[in-house]
Amino acid sequence: MQNVPLVDVLRPRLGWTNEALNHERGQQQTTYEIRVSTSKKLILWQSGEVNSEEQQRIEYQGQKLKSRQECWYQVRVWDKDDKVSDWSIPVQRRMGLLNSSDWQAKWIGAPWQGEDAIPKPSGGPDNKTAILPPPAPLLRKTFTISK
Repeated sequence: MQNVPLVDVLRPRLGWTNEALNHERGQQQTTYEIRVSTSKKLILWQSGEVNSEEQQRIEYQGQKLKSRQECWYQVRVWDKDDKVSDWSIPVQRRMGLLNSSDWQAKWIGAPWQGEDAIPKPSGGPDNKTAILPPPAPLLRKTFTISK
């Protein structure tokens, strides 16, 4: 099974390294184009040709991504001679849990003696406040070591 990086932001930033241009003296990227899709048929976003030498931290500008959604992105670039590359091999990413309502887990542990649970905004559809216990206290065991 392949390890696919989890993305936990609504507008991920994309990047690439162009090995071919880096090996040719005096050559550089002048333009790029990115496409992001959920399958070969469904493109979520295509940047169009962007005149830029940037290769890192390009912000995704497509339709809203959803928790647990899988997507692939590809890039192609133009060099200083206006020659366009082929599309890169698709790179897979998986969206993490983006909303507090996506979490199904419960805290393990209990409040310390005399403490109450900590209120925390849920941000859920009903906008009520969820009452969560604090994180579990330190687990300790007393033991004696003899010579």
